[in-house]
Amino acid sequence: MIYIILSDIHGNLEALEAVVESLGDIRGKKILCLGDIVGYGADPVDCLRIVRSMGAESVVGNHDAGVIEKTDISVFNENARAAVYWTMGILSDGDKDYLGGLPYLAHHEFFSACHGTLHDPERFHYMLGGADAMHTF
Repeated sequence: MIYIILSDIHGNLEALEAVVESLGDIRGKKILCLGDIVGYGADPVDCLRIVRSMGAESVVGNHDAGVIEKTDISVFNENARAAVYWTMGILSDGDKDYLGGLPYLAHHEFFSACHGTLHDPERFHYMLGGADAMHTF
């Protein structure tokens, strides 16, 4: 199986479209999205539509979780918080339901994937060095 892994799209439609175009024929390939489909960028609705239309298996990222009030955004920087509030106002209920239904972890035969750490995925810990990475593995 060939896996295509996307992550941290952050509502950047132009970048997502460029990546999708570069992929060519995706038939027979598994697409994983490791979260943060929304956040910062101006086109979260279109980015969600594309990720969903590709049949990507997605996990929730911290910005996705922030938009649906599933994580504490007080730890976000000022720009990230502003983007979360703005995004909350433009997403449909269906978009929010989709994000709310995303799991924290995706398990596959030879690997597991998440947005943060495997040992505590709902907390979205940053791995800032080798010791942090070793802890999650």
